[in-house]
Amino acid sequence: MELCLIRHGQAAETAGNGRDADRPLTESGRDDVGRMARHLVRQGWSPEIMLTSPYLRAVQTADIIHGILKKAPPRPVPFLSVDSSVRNIVKGLEDFGGCRSLLLVGHQPSLGQAAGHFLMKGISSFPLTPGSSCRILLPDGIAFSDGAGRGSLITFLSPEEIDPSPGRG
Repeated sequence: MELCLIRHGQAAETAGNGRDADRPLTESGRDDVGRMARHLVRQGWSPEIMLTSPYLRAVQTADIIHGILKKAPPRPVPFLSVDSSVRNIVKGLEDFGGCRSLLLVGHQPSLGQAAGHFLMKGISSFPLTPGSSCRILLPDGIAFSDGAGRGSLITFLSPEEIDPSPGRG
């Protein structure tokens, strides 16, 4: 199974109503997410299922990705919320163990910690900056609960590392 974790794009410092859950993406954040999604298309990668945090900035990120990939409409799930833990993410993923490719859109630190869990079997965390992605290959047929330290890193990219020119990077 291939797992792609993407942190939401850069978000506004505050929402008009003051609620963290309602902070929208900035224009720069939308551009970065679009660049990352186009990079995934150029790499020939497409998720079978896309899951997202229900927070506005993550939903907007997932919607941009969906608009470019044209597959796997995003499904908001509570286990990818800001206050989630690696344990909650792993438990929530168990329902999706039969798919070949899964994209998760969420937040730091939990998304970076989930990457660390699958790659390093411990409390290590990947520093996912806004709009960054981490693709991980997990052994076929493995349960997410048994995946600690068993993944292989495919790519780890920030939007700044991707050439914005069409047909490149």
